Amino acid sequence: MQNMKKKVNHNGEVPKQKERHIVTWSQEEDDILREQIRIHGTENWAIIASKFKDKTSRQCRRRWNTYLNSDFKKGGWSPEEDLLLCEAQKIFGNRWTEIAKLVSGRTDNAVKNRFSTLCKKRAKHEALAKENNTSHINPNNKRVIFQNGFSADGLSETETPLKKMRYN
Repeated sequence: MQNMKKKVNHNGEVPKQKERHIVTWSQEEDDILREQIRIHGTENWAIIASKFKDKTSRQCRRRWNTYLNSDFKKGGWSPEEDLLLCEAQKIFGNRWTEIAKLVSGRTDNAVKNRFSTLCKKRAKHEALAKENNTSHINPNNKRVIFQNGFSADGLSETETPLKKMRYN
């Protein structure tokens, strides 16, 4: 078992973890949210949240941006959007709300999630590229051509070549 350090607050106490509970929305609450946004707009979520007995301003904003607002795109990402996202992240860092303003039609959460996905894909691609560029010499002295176009004099039994050629 791992030895995990617990965070301690300024009084030397371990703070209690916040309980997470699933927030459900009824059709009636969705209708109220739509009406409040029609009246107040989307600049002051505290006013909108005050119309609900058990919803926070953050929950209202997320419900609107993630599920109800038809202005936001919910489908796949284009290569142009991916490029814009990567360039904006270099400039703004992880300020997803600022980046979302540049990537038209995407929420801050969608932008953050897409960037995370792109990073994972890039890391996987780089690992595969590194793996494909390594070669080993085996005792059979067979010439090997790899899928990446490189050749080697030998191949370990764990690697699979595209084609084996023998020199006579």
